[in-house]
Amino acid sequence: MSEHLLRDFLYLDVTVVNSYLSAIQGALFEETIVEKHEKTGEGGGSIGAGPLSVGGKKGSLAGTEVTKKARLTDEAGFQRLYGALDAAGSVAYFEAFDTETWGAVNRNRVLEVVGVPTFSKIAQLASTVEAFVPLLQVYEAVTGESPVDQKAAEAIAGIRALGSAQAASSKGIPCVFEPGGRSDFKLVAYLKEDSLRVGRAQMVGEMTLFAKVLRTIGETEAMELTKLLPDLSGLPMNREQRRKMQSSTSIPPELSDTIQGPAAVVVPIAIYQ
Repeated sequence: MSEHLLRDFLYLDVTVVNSYLSAIQGALFEETIVEKHEKTGEGGGSIGAGPLSVGGKKGSLAGTEVTKKARLTDEAGFQRLYGALDAAGSVAYFEAFDTETWGAVNRNRVLEVVGVPTFSKIAQLASTVEAFVPLLQVYEAVTGESPVDQKAAEAIAGIRALGSAQAASSKGIPCVFEPGGRSDFKLVAYLKEDSLRVGRAQMVGEMTLFAKVLRTIGETEAMELTKLLPDLSGLPMNREQRRKMQSSTSIPPELSDTIQGPAAVVVPIAIYQ
């Protein structure tokens, strides 16, 4: 694929781009651009009277030097990373997968895949609620009454809390990418909130994911997409305390997302159209 494609970035992890790019190039530097402007002046004189004397006129040069520092933009950094990987034959491009091509997906492989993203049930529900809350606030400000009862208010608060906890987790926002819009093979990515360039509601339809494979999930394996708490096994608590904590922080079955293999967990670098 050409490195000079025009891309509209919906997601770009600048930290990962710079990390990978510096690993390839050794270091990242700001480029210095020097511009020189010279002006020639003429005056009276004779041949041999001065170093630039010609035809009875003496010439002189006055120069101005301008130094500029060029910073590598985030988009240019991605282009440079993509170009280096593509030139080395390290980028595998897919518009869909089948049993044969899925065999090329393995750890550390760099993929450029066209597909459709789907966020976790919690993320989708939280996004819907967040869009609805301002309308509730306007209604309450105008009428002086809340349009929802106490139970509904508690449910809204709970959903918002789950969404915030998921977005703030160390893994990020779970997103399942289905190449070719099919669910046979899936790529699981955890997006960083601050790397999103558009709202999640705008990430609809077909787009391109550029990512590195972290690990694969076999056909007989499964993984839970959303996990709000880390493994509790290392915490100093007895079995009963651990059981109660897991029970109190468990996700309702209706909002649970289980991903069945074949699939791959990837490190998302960029998503673009």
